[in-house]
Amino acid sequence: MTDHLEPTLEADPLLTSLPVENNTNRAWALVKEKYVFGRHLACDVNINGATTDKAPVNDLNIEKAERCFRREADILRTIDHPCIIQFYDFFETKSAYYIFLELALDGSLFDHIINQGKLSERESLFFFYQMLTAVDHLHRLGITHRDLKPENILLEKTSSGDFLYKITDFGLAKIVGETSYMKTLCGTPGYVAPEVIFRGARSEQYTNVVDCWSLGVILYICLVGYPPFCEDPQIREEQVLTGHLYYNEEDWEGLSPKVFDLIQKLLRVDPKSRFTITQALNHEWMLVVLSINIYFIYVLKIYYFFTYRC
Repeated sequence: MTDHLEPTLEADPLLTSLPVENNTNRAWALVKEKYVFGRHLACDVNINGATTDKAPVNDLNIEKAERCFRREADILRTIDHPCIIQFYDFFETKSAYYIFLELALDGSLFDHIINQGKLSERESLFFFYQMLTAVDHLHRLGITHRDLKPENILLEKTSSGDFLYKITDFGLAKIVGETSYMKTLCGTPGYVAPEVIFRGARSEQYTNVVDCWSLGVILYICLVGYPPFCEDPQIREEQVLTGHLYYNEEDWEGLSPKVFDLIQKLLRVDPKSRFTITQALNHEWMLVVLSINIYFIYVLKIYYFFTYRC
């Protein structure tokens, strides 16, 4: 885990000395007037209503750092969805790259589950509908996230008391066409689809349904408070490759059999038979989502209507 330094009110000298020579630097000067920068050693540091990702750069990693940060900024620029963290701007200095993002003050889904133990089926349904619409938006744009997990989902409390969930961290995201494949071995153990693990051993290709697998794992964790696979890396890998989910009947008592059916279909080992985002949205369990929060769901539906049909 990366160490953090507490933000201070002292502006970063690198930024205050930045010359105003072109349009980018003029915009940067305006940003400096609006925000006060504190020194930090890690990502996601709050600065007066926005967050920045900052990575140290040296001669050895400068090309890779520049490529990764520019790719993430390019991806974020194309996205506009209420359940995905909003991108504001991207700037660089001689020693760092800055990505300005929307500030979410209510923690992550990971923290929320730790505090609550697990989520109710009602809250899980409301949460999962938001995630499906967000990932559907990404996939329609040809973007695969590849690192969906509770730590990468931020919370924002609404006036109704419910949470708006926002996907963040697009450092591993990839833009590909609908018929294109990916080959890079990446992701977080415990959330990685079997075809990505196969890729490490047999150079298998994979598609955006790796995100569907990750969502299935996340939904499982939301409902019972623990992952569907063993924490031991070797046992976990075998369980993932064979599709063996841990099932304790007592933990699932009182929950709809339909939700476990959806999870099983999202966690199919064969990516060709795994549920897509569209299939998940039309699953029986999801059809009762309007009873959760009619107003908010209609806001999302209206957003989709104008985005994709007008």
